[in-house]
Parts: sequence; C-alpha cells; structure tokens
Amino acid sequence: MSAHVLPLLAPVTGRMVLCGASDGPASIAASEVMVRNVSLIGYAAATLPPDRRGLLDAEVLTLAATGQLQSVIGSVLPLEQAAEAHRAIENRETVGKTIPTP
Repeated sequence: MSAHVLPLLAPVTGRMVLCGASDGPASIAASEVMVRNVSLIGYAAATLPPDRRGLLDAEVLTLAATGQLQSVIGSVLPLEQAAEAHRAIENRETVGKTIPTP
C-alpha cells in the first residue's frame, strides 16, 4: 500500500485497516499519519489463534450482512473493457473494487 491513499481518509476520524500485502510490505511515513491525525490498523488473520479467527470472521460477516460494512466500488466497466480493467488493477491505478456492468 502506498501513501497515495492517505489523502482519502477523513482528517482526525479516518481509519484504515491494512490486510494482505499483494504489492509487498506497506511503506507509509509515520509523519504523514501524524499530520493527518488518522489511524492505521494492521490485520493478519494467519497470526491469530484459531478461536479468535472464527469469532472475527463471524463478526465481519454479520457487519457485512447488516450493511454496516460496505465495499468501495471504484469503477464499473462493461465486460468489453476487461483487459483495460485488469491492466489498471495490475498497475495499482485503482481504488476499491472494479466490477463489470450487469
């Protein structure tokens, strides 16, 4: 994750959960986090004890089912633009989910 997502967080109340590292280790300057007064929280399910992992999974599923947890939809594109969408994802040019139009 690069620092270009920090400006997307609301100052003072903004929070981001970092999970996964598909592009390698996250590198964020602590000074940028402090200046914006935002919070970063790391999450690695693999390091949690199995009983906590199950509870957390259940809680996340409940939040999603009740609409309290929502995905960010970055772009909706026709299937004909799938190649372009994949290139944008691979080049880390997207924020949120890229989904095809129905």
